Amino acid sequence: MVKEKLNIPVDVDDCFIEEFRMLRTRVELLCKEKKVIMITSMLPGEGKTTVALNLARSLASVGRRVIFVDCDLRNSKIVSTYKLEEIDVNIQSYLIGEKELDEVILKSKEENLDFIFSVGTALNSAELLESERFRIMLVELKGKYDFIIIDTPPMTRYADATIIAKETGAVILVIQENRVKKRIIREGLEQLKEANSEVLGVVFNKWNK
Repeated sequence: MVKEKLNIPVDVDDCFIEEFRMLRTRVELLCKEKKVIMITSMLPGEGKTTVALNLARSLASVGRRVIFVDCDLRNSKIVSTYKLEEIDVNIQSYLIGEKELDEVILKSKEENLDFIFSVGTALNSAELLESERFRIMLVELKGKYDFIIIDTPPMTRYADATIIAKETGAVILVIQENRVKKRIIREGLEQLKEANSEVLGVVFNKWNK
């Protein structure tokens, strides 16, 4: 297991940090009774991982105990972006019963912020996310953290995000300008409604004002 605390560089400028402060404030107002927040998008490359990571950081910066859970079991963007492939513990090893939860939680150098990463490719990701161990994981994390920020695959690519939505209290949808057709957005919102997960709102990314 990795002993050294993780140091993931901040990759947004001061202007965007202020935007995340505003997002944090909205989340705290809307999520007084909800701890598990899923961040997803319709298509790949819309910036959901960046939003999820920086929302987690912003919440941690004001003293909230936060864990970022990477649930993209097929193609983790945070692992590839920050070259974390050598990490020897991951969510997959917990879900298949090789590791206990405490063994796959990694500490950050940033106070109040922990991580669980997905490393490699799990072709049976849907089955793992529908497992009892995934539900147990969320229950245990709720007892340890104020917020659990879950990064997922895009909704149009796999069923994983919809499966996760069934277990989360709230969803934030990240949409990039001029990339997603309204029909696809409506279909995604309908899937989330059927999963009985509340959509807190939409983050418009790369938006030309």
